[in-house]
Amino acid sequence: MTIRIWGKDIIVLNTAEAVAEVLETRTGATWGRPRMVMAHELAGFADVPSQTNDPSLHKRYRRAYAATISARGAQRYWGVQELELRRAALGMLDVKGSEGEAVRRAVAAIVLQVAYGHPISSTADPLIARANEILRIFEKVMQPGVWLVDIFPLLKHFPSWFPGAGFKRRARTWRARIRETRVLPFERVKRDMEQGRARASVSSQMLEQLALSRQAGLGLGEREGERKDEGRSGGEREGKIEGESGEESAYDEEFIMATAGSFYSAGSDTSVAAIQTFLCAMALHPHCQSLAQAELDTLTSRSRLPALSDRPLLPYCAAIVQETLRWHPVTPFALPHVLLEDVSFRRWRLPRGRAVLGNVWSITRDEGAYPKAGEFRPERWLDEEGMLRGVEKEKDGSRHLPWTFGFGRRVCPGSVLAEATLFAAVVSILWSCTVSRLEGTEAREVEWEEVGVHRPKDFPLDVRERFEGAAEILRGAVVE
Repeated sequence: MTIRIWGKDIIVLNTAEAVAEVLETRTGATWGRPRMVMAHELAGFADVPSQTNDPSLHKRYRRAYAATISARGAQRYWGVQELELRRAALGMLDVKGSEGEAVRRAVAAIVLQVAYGHPISSTADPLIARANEILRIFEKVMQPGVWLVDIFPLLKHFPSWFPGAGFKRRARTWRARIRETRVLPFERVKRDMEQGRARASVSSQMLEQLALSRQAGLGLGEREGERKDEGRSGGEREGKIEGESGEESAYDEEFIMATAGSFYSAGSDTSVAAIQTFLCAMALHPHCQSLAQAELDTLTSRSRLPALSDRPLLPYCAAIVQETLRWHPVTPFALPHVLLEDVSFRRWRLPRGRAVLGNVWSITRDEGAYPKAGEFRPERWLDEEGMLRGVEKEKDGSRHLPWTFGFGRRVCPGSVLAEATLFAAVVSILWSCTVSRLEGTEAREVEWEEVGVHRPKDFPLDVRERFEGAAEILRGAVVE
């Protein structure tokens, strides 16, 4: 299907087969992003991992993510994820009506600790305020058709004092804020490392590797074609990244800042929305909640908290994760790709330069693949023996739903981390809490955000302690 927006044709792929054939199989021709003059050239988002059109830079980002947050690397942050989601569950029990605040604080704490080793106690933390500001700026500059300079790129050459060129002054201010938000937490990590008190994080890990490479007088990285790509995206799963002989993939402090700086914008809002969707599903489907809690009780006997390492032993809880991602995907449309060359698709020729959208909503509503697709049914992910099926399995037993995290070389590099966060939320909350609709709101129809990240709107909940002593066990687990 082709739609036209602001005079530009956009190809929309509505089926899993079409997405696989175009975006997954032809990764070398479909990994580009649309040119956004305001966002990329003026505001300064051209070099961020999700937006760069520089093939060498994009390749280096993928390698950096594979080295730090792949299925194996992400396990070093399991303790952080478990701790923060247990705190969230306890917060919901301690303060009625605090579900939104508790979830936002937990996700922000996880993301900032993974990126910088930066602990937070509340959403009032100054770093969160800065990161949220950059997230809102990104949303503004990425809106199609809003900025005249995206339609008429020559306007970027007008001086900022010229009438109607106020967008250039705004972009200059935003660019400076983006720079500050990258530099400040990164410099803090460097100071903490010098003083020997830095916590484990992606920034500290990459800085340690950079220091070692400098001591050895070597460029950090390996020659192209000599290293397997651990990123497992699209047609390159388990393969090598090919490149020109002798090309090196070194990274410096600027690259580390950009890599770490992408974590909050890429994962905070979507992870919060996924947990909010899960809570909504539990309130609407108490029988699913009861089945998950019975599974948790069988494993833990209510005497200990479930952990991420228990995931292979909790297939129904894992199925809730998959069904949450499918039932109401947080990104109904993935970020657009751009064709870097002509692509033949069945009887059509898709021209170079055309934008392509993967319709995640349509794919996850396919009645052929997901009977009664509008219903929340975790059991659809279980086989006759009650084990997970129909999803890709990672080496550590984790799984993620195809398509939910993007396509081809643009698949979300933090998908393993994001899914682990959602699983930690599922088991921590359901082990300790009973989630239901607030009394008097049972007849209210659920409304969903239709613009931006997809999530339930203003959905009040009643969260109560599931059994006597659950809150105290949580409290004992979160005391540092």
